[in-house]
Amino acid sequence: MKKSLIMTLTALVLALMPARAAIYIVGSGPFGNWDPANGVEMTHEGNGIYTLTMHINGTEWFVFADKLTSDWNDFNANHRYGPNGNGSQDVTVTETYTTQKANNNHAYRFQGSDADYTFTFNLNNLTFKIDYYIPPVAPDPF
Repeated sequence: MKKSLIMTLTALVLALMPARAAIYIVGSGPFGNWDPANGVEMTHEGNGIYTLTMHINGTEWFVFADKLTSDWNDFNANHRYGPNGNGSQDVTVTETYTTQKANNNHAYRFQGSDADYTFTFNLNNLTFKIDYYIPPVAPDPF
């Protein structure tokens, strides 16, 4: 009885805990070469915030996704977060952009200047931002 109760409570707790979503960047170059079954998983920082730091030199097209799949129709209709309007949307460093689940094949276009950039995706309000990567400062040992 006691073992059964513990197993039931454990199952209940696991059922009530929200599953951690995975967010990927899919696109040209370092983002997976436009294969919806291939992308780079972002790091979950907690509270719905996901980050990824990449070295970008030249023009890259990308979208966010909450699942990787080999089915383009499923990917475009259900898992792709893309531009709000038609066509590719140019994005730049430091501005915040709103995205949406996009049933289309449009993408974001970013021009990197041979530098490291941090992409931050907020799953709570469906926004993202690109910043120049700033390495953490090592603490002063004295």
